[in-house]
Amino acid sequence: GVLVQATDTTRVGLTYHSKVSYKLDGHTEVSAPAVTSPLLATGRYDASLKIDTPESYDLSVTQDLTDAWKLYGGATWTRWSRLKDITVNNKGVTAAGGGAAPQIVGTISEPQNWHDTWAYAVGTSYQVTKQVVLRTGLTFDQSPTNNTDRSPRIPTGDRTIFSVGLGYAVMDNMTVDLAYSYLEEESSKVNKSNALGSSYNAKYENSANGFGGSVTYRF
Repeated sequence: GVLVQATDTTRVGLTYHSKVSYKLDGHTEVSAPAVTSPLLATGRYDASLKIDTPESYDLSVTQDLTDAWKLYGGATWTRWSRLKDITVNNKGVTAAGGGAAPQIVGTISEPQNWHDTWAYAVGTSYQVTKQVVLRTGLTFDQSPTNNTDRSPRIPTGDRTIFSVGLGYAVMDNMTVDLAYSYLEEESSKVNKSNALGSSYNAKYENSANGFGGSVTYRF
């Protein structure tokens, strides 16, 4: 990241967060033969999954309106289009393999087809006294999912987040901060069916309350 003091009252920041590649190992339990992966008979298989979480770029601006009053604005772009599907490779020995070493005998795949997203935020803080600062902010965060591939795994919609906070300087080098956030998510629908003819239809309405606290000590 980089922070630039553009003018006496304006600061501009740019942050880059790289993608992260994961390789996960576990097991798949099959209780009945899978129609979509006929080689996966009933049993237990060694399973592996490779997945990348995306990179993001964050641009922010802080403007001092007065000595006590500050205004904040920012935008974040996230490359969620990296997540095309979730595919689990299962290793085992086929009937024809006899005592051969385990090999990939079947996959379980779930399409995601996520798209890139933007998040926007505005906020302000006011220094009430030398010890006390009040903060508030509003964020709009796009959902990366789509109406076709959305599943109960992550049934998310666009989010709006409202936050308030309080900072108190206990002493010159120690500050205590408290915050509360309310998250309201746009309702989203899931309509899925599988090769066995079963279907799942639901409407999700998600919300959340968040509380945070921190203590900062400066040496």
